[in-house]
Amino acid sequence: MDSKETATSSEPAPLLGGKKKEEKPKAKDQPAEKKADKAPRKSKKKLIILIAAAAALVAGGVIALIILLNLNRGGEGETVFDTDAFFVRENRDSSGKYALFKNDGSRLTDFNFTSTGTFINGYATVRNEEDQFGIIDHTGKMTVEFGTYERIYELGGLFEVKSGDNAKIIKGNGEDVAEGYVDYKRNYDAPYVAIETASNQYKLYNAYGDSIAEFESKTKPTFETRDKRVATSVAFDGMLMLLNNKTLKVAASIGTDVRYILSDVSANEKVFTLSKEEYSDRTMAYVIDGSLYELDRKCSTITINDDESNKDRYYLSCKNDDGTFLIRDNKITDIPVSDYSNRYIIYDENHYGHYDSKEAKFQIFVNGEEKKTVNAGYTPSITRSGYSIRDYKDKMIALYNTDGEIVYKLDGITYGDLYGVDENGNIIVRDPRESKSDDRQYLVNKDGNIVSEKFASISRRGKYYSAYRYDTKKAYLLGSDGKIIIEGDYSSFDFYKKNTVAFGRKDSQYDLIDIDGKSVKVSEKGSISFNESGYFTITTDDEVKYYTHSGDLFYTQK
Repeated sequence: MDSKETATSSEPAPLLGGKKKEEKPKAKDQPAEKKADKAPRKSKKKLIILIAAAAALVAGGVIALIILLNLNRGGEGETVFDTDAFFVRENRDSSGKYALFKNDGSRLTDFNFTSTGTFINGYATVRNEEDQFGIIDHTGKMTVEFGTYERIYELGGLFEVKSGDNAKIIKGNGEDVAEGYVDYKRNYDAPYVAIETASNQYKLYNAYGDSIAEFESKTKPTFETRDKRVATSVAFDGMLMLLNNKTLKVAASIGTDVRYILSDVSANEKVFTLSKEEYSDRTMAYVIDGSLYELDRKCSTITINDDESNKDRYYLSCKNDDGTFLIRDNKITDIPVSDYSNRYIIYDENHYGHYDSKEAKFQIFVNGEEKKTVNAGYTPSITRSGYSIRDYKDKMIALYNTDGEIVYKLDGITYGDLYGVDENGNIIVRDPRESKSDDRQYLVNKDGNIVSEKFASISRRGKYYSAYRYDTKKAYLLGSDGKIIIEGDYSSFDFYKKNTVAFGRKDSQYDLIDIDGKSVKVSEKGSISFNESGYFTITTDDEVKYYTHSGDLFYTQK
């Protein structure tokens, strides 16, 4: 996801046009304080596992393949939920104690803890055998020693500590944030807490302990989070705030008498859909660039239709009693979405087409006006870069961009597929004219040059491609230039989360392979599981083996 803030509290021109909701005076946003206690973050490159999976169709079964990649996880995109440390239990018995490990496999503490909390901003709660509470940081240092307080509660990166009738809220490093407060309100997944400092008076704190807003509300504020790493909304009397969970700052403050809560966030983190707090009569709205838009008609649901592979491509649709329709220029249009009988093909709100099956024509519209009409013998499909169209009349398959211009075409063919220009600038071509099924797919670059060998199948995997041939019964990992990097007795290469880890299995056999060295680092049987903190486990009936993402075994749990 884009790491920029999703919106601002300024008054930009509405992107969708139309009437904008009048805003009430904003709550007092405060500048972020110096984050002296913020956990240090790593920016060096780490070896991250890329698991290439596979279920190769060979006698005796297929082995799975895990591949290593160099990836920079520092800087952009990190949140207070990311950590380089994690807890591991000493044994598989539920009574076993926990120790703290780092994602390079080094153990930071002994197995001293009977229970543990969750790291936020580099701090977590721990408990010992005497049932005493403490706070530990991601380096293994006890920042609040056991027994300092009777009880400790995690509050989204901050902590409430109690001893007898005394209570206060502190940072993970032990520094005081607030005491003598009336109450507080928070959401479990959100890195914020709203502290009621006096009757109906609130201060909103983030996980760093910064006071980012103050407000007055006779009713308790309502929090809603959609993906703890992306955004949170907080609603109170006459106001809605949208909070950026990367920067931990107020992204937008909007005056409204409606008690809205966050419903969804677009892949580019620029569009927020809202629903009423009450379940019934859910008038929907949305926010773009800090401006609230409320529709003239009610929608049971507003949906963000977006594309993870092209995050700036999206459109909004409204579902009501009449169907589901495109939202454009802040209005519900008559253009249906997902109506097969009335075939509109929508790329985004300003680029769409209409397919007439009787006439075998496809009209391409730009900004609401017809730009071009082309022959189309079959319903066109949306690609990352525009439309893929089979032209039976002129006997060709063509890729068109959103303005109706041909990007690439195959002449003399009436069936097959062109899958659009991808992030690598390549096009996957399926050409059925080849007599052998093993030769029907290949890569073409944006200049129209074939850059790969031919295969039975090719699938994009981020900056890589997974290809397969039936005659060799092998899978091939291709680079962005189309060249083969690795081949092996697998059915495919697949990836785990954002193309950093991929996996597959056959007879529960896993291989871990260094892409550069092309050497097998791990070969194990069992079930595999991946953790975002930077390790994976392979579990059998007898034990659990813990591996770093670079393939080093660092602990065996019996």
